[in-house]
Amino acid sequence: MTGFVGILTDYALMDEGEHTGKYAARIDDEPYIVMPHVVSFLLRLQKGARVDVILNKDGWIGKISLAESPAATMAADPEKLKKAGFGQPTPGPAPAAQPKEVSPTRAPDELFTDEEVKAMKTKAAIVQAGKKEPVDGIAKICADTKARNAVAQGGANSCTSPVPHEVETAVITQVVPAHTAPKNYSGDEMLLLRNVIAKGCTEPEFKLLMYMANTYGLDPLLKQIWAVKRRDDQPALIFAGRDGMLAIAHRSGHFDGMHSEVVYEGTGKDKKPVSAWCEIWRNDMTHSFKTEVLFSEYNTGFNVWRSNPSAMILKVAESVCLRKAFSVSGLYCPEEIDTEVR
Repeated sequence: MTGFVGILTDYALMDEGEHTGKYAARIDDEPYIVMPHVVSFLLRLQKGARVDVILNKDGWIGKISLAESPAATMAADPEKLKKAGFGQPTPGPAPAAQPKEVSPTRAPDELFTDEEVKAMKTKAAIVQAGKKEPVDGIAKICADTKARNAVAQGGANSCTSPVPHEVETAVITQVVPAHTAPKNYSGDEMLLLRNVIAKGCTEPEFKLLMYMANTYGLDPLLKQIWAVKRRDDQPALIFAGRDGMLAIAHRSGHFDGMHSEVVYEGTGKDKKPVSAWCEIWRNDMTHSFKTEVLFSEYNTGFNVWRSNPSAMILKVAESVCLRKAFSVSGLYCPEEIDTEVR
């Protein structure tokens, strides 16, 4: 990982070539490909802002954040911004003034040419090898691109790409699945739901169960979500099993792996679980989620907790971490709550 501070000169969506569909950014007038999970952060920044940048091993931007406000940047380094073609900060990717003959569709070489792509690959190899970067060749490419764009924009002194504003609009993916159309259950299935999955529940409690199932895309008949009514004077508890939480994670499209283990003390017959931990990775975030739960805080000493203590505490750790990583609210796994009737 390599980090530096620079000026965000420009950014745009690639629409042709090897990196079609990916965003690219210029930092200090040098081109970099942007990792997908960084795009939403990139689009919040103003062009001309001073940014902290971290490159991954391939030389792509793996993290970007504001180092100073655009106003502070202008005051601190006005000459650098002036050379980059920015006399004033503008919110977001501003549409460039286009001459009458210019097509609204960006030409393939208006942001990154074949030479620039080769230069970025060379940059990635150099960054990965940990060597000092030869900037002369890349600087020449950027200068040529600036001149080409200036002609395309009617002589404007700018290295921004002549791209319509709407082309550079990103779609922010929801953390949890979008609200889906309610599933149509047959009469027999509804009887199963009412008498097995939500046994003893009142009509409002049953409607709440179905609302939660619909919101998170879980199927009660597969026991991904269900309700437990212990007493008439208490509200029903709605649960989602660990596998139901995993279904939510997979459906999001951002689940990138999970690792969980049980921590023990003692050996042989005296070996007992003390805690369990779980770590989850998302492909749209730079840091993982990690949770550790103590056996003493969840163990009831009854039934399955007595016969399979390790499996139970592991389910708790995984469910807690999945809920945190994918913003699941209002649902708990049964292992987290004492539901034993004694």
